[in-house]
Amino acid sequence: MTLALLVLAGVAVVVALLSYPYRLVLNGELRGEPDGSWAGAGGLELGPVGVTGAAARGVSPFFQIHVFGLRVHSGPLSVRRSDAPKPRRAGKRAARGFDPYELGVTALRSVERLRPVTLDVGLRYSFRNVVLTGRVSGALHALSALLPPGVRLSQEPRWDALDRFAISLSGAARVSPVLFLYDGLCYIMAMSRKERARKRTRIAARLSPEGEGRS
Repeated sequence: MTLALLVLAGVAVVVALLSYPYRLVLNGELRGEPDGSWAGAGGLELGPVGVTGAAARGVSPFFQIHVFGLRVHSGPLSVRRSDAPKPRRAGKRAARGFDPYELGVTALRSVERLRPVTLDVGLRYSFRNVVLTGRVSGALHALSALLPPGVRLSQEPRWDALDRFAISLSGAARVSPVLFLYDGLCYIMAMSRKERARKRTRIAARLSPEGEGRS
């Protein structure tokens, strides 16, 4: 009985922690220069968890993870590479589990969970083709009028006849992690239903000629 109460209490604590509306804070900046070099850095904070990272051309990405202000990880982001060819069957399974439409719907639903949202996007750019700079500036001015409330876009076009850019992001929102887990579970279940439907269709297609031959 005591063990059952402890388990229930633990589940209740986990659900409460996941359901709490944490404040999500995002900051980042990315720059590119005419010589092809680029560098970027940013950070994301969700409640007691914070992630910061930086990357640049020719340098391995570096990131840190903090929990309650204590650093729990710090180091480069290493990607394991294997020269062995990947089996096609694994690639086919991954493709079957990916549906652009369902993924888009899930992503839009997840974005709607972020309430309220404040996001400031700053753009500073120039192109070697000055005409292209003017076209991009006009397009971004038109886009600014279509952005949802809380999202602001500011731009500073330069006329230097050089390929150069700088992007800055700064935003905040309230989010409950359990809602994102729910959206992810719904997506997995939708993909499972589609996969079962495809299997039933393939089985029916295989059995159909045999049934016609017997009749």
